[in-house]
Amino acid sequence: MYKTDINKLKEYLPQLPKSWDGKSCILELQDADYNWKQMEWCGWYFEFKVRQILADKFEFPGDKFNNVTFDLKGTINWDIKAKFLNADEYMCLNDKEAIEQTIQLYGCYGVLVAYLIYDYKNHNATLECVYSYLFDRQDLIKLDVLSMFQGKDIKYLMNIDYEHLFNNYKIVA
Repeated sequence: MYKTDINKLKEYLPQLPKSWDGKSCILELQDADYNWKQMEWCGWYFEFKVRQILADKFEFPGDKFNNVTFDLKGTINWDIKAKFLNADEYMCLNDKEAIEQTIQLYGCYGVLVAYLIYDYKNHNATLECVYSYLFDRQDLIKLDVLSMFQGKDIKYLMNIDYEHLFNNYKIVA
C-alpha cells in the first residue's frame, strides 16, 4: 500500500532545492504567508516545498485524529520533518495515540525526513538527502532511501543511530 507513496516521493522530490539560503527561504515563506515567523524555518521551508511539489499528488493536510492532523496523506498518513545532521540526535514525532490510530487504520505510518547540514555562521542549510521511515504494527522501522542524490557523499548518515533517534517511540498493537 505505502509503496505507491514511496514511488511518488522518489519521482517528484528530486525537484527540492539543494541549497537553502536562510534569508531567501524566510522571505519566500513570508511571500506565501506560510509560517514565516517560526524559529524552525528549515522545517517549515521543507514542508512548504513538499506541499508545492506534491500538491496534486497527495492530500494536504492528512487525516485528523483528536487534536492531531498529519501533514500529508497518500495511501497512508505522513509527517514531514527536517533534521540537522550537525545538531542533536533526537527527533520529535507526532502524538503517540494519533500515530497508533493511523497505523490501526492503514497498517503503517510514514515520516518524511530531510537531513540537512546547517551553517550556523551564515544561517544557510544544505539538503543532504531525504529518507522515509515507515512504522508498522510490529514496531519495525522500514527504511527507504529516496535516491535523489545518487553518487553524493552521505557519510554523515552512516553514523546515525536510528534506534536511538526514535527511542521514545513505541507502538502498542
